[in-house]
Amino acid sequence: MNTVQVMENGALRLPPEIASRLNAQPGDRISAEVDEIGVLHLYPQTAQIDDVCGMLHPPNNAHVTVEQMDASLAEAFRRGEV
Repeated sequence: MNTVQVMENGALRLPPEIASRLNAQPGDRISAEVDEIGVLHLYPQTAQIDDVCGMLHPPNNAHVTVEQMDASLAEAFRRGEV
């Protein structure tokens, strides 16, 4: 069993084996929660929603309605492409 050290400021120091299993690098964030029986669960955070918000956008800024998507999908089914 690995031991996590609590530093003076309350920060946790993960043993290298645990950091490696979480693929955690210096500066990475890890979510933590304690369940009802006191077990600590750690979850690596690969990205914040604010970091990726706006990354995906329609090609050439083309906006398509739901009706246009439905019609396009129906046509693809008709042609046997889907």
